[in-house]
Amino acid sequence: MKKSERFEKLFVEAMVRRVEAAGISHSEFGRRVFGEGSGSRAWRATREKDRKRGLGIGEAYMMAEALGMEFPALVWEVMQEVKDRLD
Repeated sequence: MKKSERFEKLFVEAMVRRVEAAGISHSEFGRRVFGEGSGSRAWRATREKDRKRGLGIGEAYMMAEALGMEFPALVWEVMQEVKDRLD
């Protein structure tokens, strides 16, 4: 697996932990990030073990917004969490 793919997977895992810690349902988070129509399905497809969709930078930005964070701070925090697992 390429380093970029590994980072994306670890980023999504970090988002799952943050959503659960914030007490937001995964369905609600999905709607906040991906939109009302199919947001919960898109988030499920993004976080499944056999991931069926990737994550775009704009979507990662919306994740920060949904969690009430600045995007650069979120990326920095996640990077600190996962940097030892990227190699």
